[in-house]
Order: sequence, then C-alpha cells, then structure tokens
Amino acid sequence: MEAFLRAVAHGLRHGSLPEGVQQALVPDIIDEIDRLRDERDSLRERLVLMQSEMRSLREELASMQARDGFTTSRQADPVYRSVGLDERCPEWVAMAVRRAYRAKLHPDRHPTRVKPQAEERFKKAEQAFSEIWRRRGFK
Repeated sequence: MEAFLRAVAHGLRHGSLPEGVQQALVPDIIDEIDRLRDERDSLRERLVLMQSEMRSLREELASMQARDGFTTSRQADPVYRSVGLDERCPEWVAMAVRRAYRAKLHPDRHPTRVKPQAEERFKKAEQAFSEIWRRRGFK
C-alpha cells in the first residue's frame, strides 16, 4: 500500500495522472492518511503508557533495593573494576574473563617495541586476578 501511495503522490505532484483518476483517488488517499494518523496517535498513546509504566517499575525497584540494602550506586571494589568484573559474578565468568585477558595482554603477542608496556599491563591484570582468586578461594 505504501508503494502505491508513493506512486500516486508522485503522479499528483507532477501532474502525470489523468484528472478523472486524481478525483477518484483523492478520497481514498485522504481516508488512508486519516487511518495512518489514527494509528500513529494510538501508538503514541501506547508509548506514553509504557514509559509511565517503566518509570513506576524503576521507582518500585529502587525502593525494593533500598529496603533490602542493595544500591546500584555503590562503589565497586577497585580490584574487580580494574579487570571489568562484578563482585557477584560466577566463577566461570571470572575464569573466562581471565583467559581472555591472558590471550589479549600476553607479552609474547606484542611486538618488541611495546613489550615492556604489555608486560606491565599483563602483570597488573594477573595481580588483580590473583587477588580475586585469593578472596574467593578459587583453585
């Protein structure tokens, strides 16, 4: 329908439709435009309702978190933050992140000119993971 409306609009703009066809199509086009506007208005109303519902759900979640003593604004432990982990992540996630860091930062994977910086970054990441492992009692 959209392609048809585009073709008709093009024909109306450029005067390439016969007069009788133009007069016959104008009421249909006006009806379709009105239908599309109604649909747009309905979708806007639904969007406003959904946004309002999301807002109330966020407020409810924040009040539940405050009641339970959990806040999302608390400061993350710098050791975890340095390697991009959450303190509550499962062991398998921590191990996967450690493997990814080892593969990405290992000094042997870098050219000679940046090897010292790579070694330093690798050592810092390994120290952070060692501390995380020590705290969690991983093997």
